Amino acid sequence: MSNNKITVNIPYGSQMQEVSIPDGQFVGTYLPKKIPITEDPEELLRESIQKGMETCGIGDKAKPGAKACIAITDRTRPTPNQIIVPMLLDMFNAHGIPDKNITIIVGIGMHDKDNPEAILDNVGGAVVNRVEVINNEPDNEKVMVHLGETSFGTPVELHQRFVEADIKIGTGNVTPCILSGWSGGGKIVLPGVASRKCIYENHKRFTRILSELQCASLMGIMPPENEVRADIEKSAIISGIDMVINTLLDFEGNMVMAYSGEPVAVHRAAVEKMRPYVEVSIPQTVDVMVTGVGESGFEVSLFQG
Repeated sequence: MSNNKITVNIPYGSQMQEVSIPDGQFVGTYLPKKIPITEDPEELLRESIQKGMETCGIGDKAKPGAKACIAITDRTRPTPNQIIVPMLLDMFNAHGIPDKNITIIVGIGMHDKDNPEAILDNVGGAVVNRVEVINNEPDNEKVMVHLGETSFGTPVELHQRFVEADIKIGTGNVTPCILSGWSGGGKIVLPGVASRKCIYENHKRFTRILSELQCASLMGIMPPENEVRADIEKSAIISGIDMVINTLLDFEGNMVMAYSGEPVAVHRAAVEKMRPYVEVSIPQTVDVMVTGVGESGFEVSLFQG
């Protein structure tokens, strides 16, 4: 056997870790394909949101005194909320909804709360100065509203600020996810603004499905095989969410596409657009495969990492 070594750089948090592998035992490195970059991503996003608001009838709901709630992803997700949220606020204002009637809730699910600095990074100082920004409180029963159960038996318990709003909009970014198949879509509702009990009931199906499918992850797997995702979408429908805004980012974090509208339809369109770029194949079976989630922000816990 050759004594020559091949050095491979593996992402390790926000840094790179060098690993030496004997020559002849390294199959290769396989990365997502390059996605064509749009010339004006902000205009693309604006057009997507405007079209979504029209098709979802947001203008009809924007009556005097109406209240709106925007559920956004937290610090662990790369969603460009700092671009999305100011656009939404201006559009709400144009429809007659003042800033005082708008709440932004950070969909932390069961993550630790986003601190003021993280919120500032997420949405920007101008937004923080305009509207109230709060975190989900999964363990605070007083702020949770029970809306019934999904057909899977999951109790749909969501933050009252979201439930009681006349207009409910959620943000997200669509990438493969080990639990729900793909991120984005209804995930801003469950786990985003849900109670711990609701999240537990949904997430506990994960290991059973893995056993049934004889696989180690649900990454890329969608309903009906993926009951976790199906349950999430049923919960989002029960919540009465009006619209989601889902973005696609390339490997370097550039926004390349945006989809806005009804949660399930929007999510499916985003997934089908993204799938060819992130699915990769290797030429042979291997003894050891090192794989990662692609975003250091996901690695906030051992489970997610």
